[in-house]
Amino acid sequence: VHYNMQTFDQSLFKLYKSGLITYEEALRGATNADDFALKVKGIQSTSDLTFESPSQPQKDPMKIERFSK
Repeated sequence: VHYNMQTFDQSLFKLYKSGLITYEEALRGATNADDFALKVKGIQSTSDLTFESPSQPQKDPMKIERFSK
């Protein structure tokens, strides 16, 4: 399920990429400065992959089998 939510660091990254804040400001405010620096270099974390996944629903949703007693 995709709720269009993002982390604080992802928000800082967007502000940095749009030129509204400097790299130093973003790095200073980041909750994880090392991960932020890696993202700027083009290395994504798993949370970025989840956030940036396509918003289209899955073609074949997983089926849930219910077991009766």
